[in-house]
Amino acid sequence: MTTLQIASPHILRVWEDFAYHLLVPAMRRFWWDYTPDQVLSELLAGRMQLWVVPEKAALVTKIDQMPSKKLCTVILGGGRDAKAWCRMSADTITAWAKEQGCTEIRIIARRGWSHYLSEATELGAVFSKRLSDD
Repeated sequence: MTTLQIASPHILRVWEDFAYHLLVPAMRRFWWDYTPDQVLSELLAGRMQLWVVPEKAALVTKIDQMPSKKLCTVILGGGRDAKAWCRMSADTITAWAKEQGCTEIRIIARRGWSHYLSEATELGAVFSKRLSDD
């Protein structure tokens, strides 16, 4: 099983045929910062990266230059049978992030993912309160 980064010319087709259907349920589960169309726009512009485990999972990463480090964040993921791909995907994305000059990788996920991320340190919880009904 392989984790593949999707190249720009193929993002739209992979998004429509596969990734969208796995990622949108994760986006709907929480109040999320991006709409599906905004994620697609960021992917097409190269500001986010799309990863897939064929027939199993889709993930989205984003690299940010922070004041003291370059940071890669796995901001979104969805799929099935995580036990089969999570460790391998983490290793693949970590190696890629190092090649990009990142010194840290973060994963934004539900607490249930923690048993797949035993090498990671939980930094804390994120709390959110909507200020309107929009």
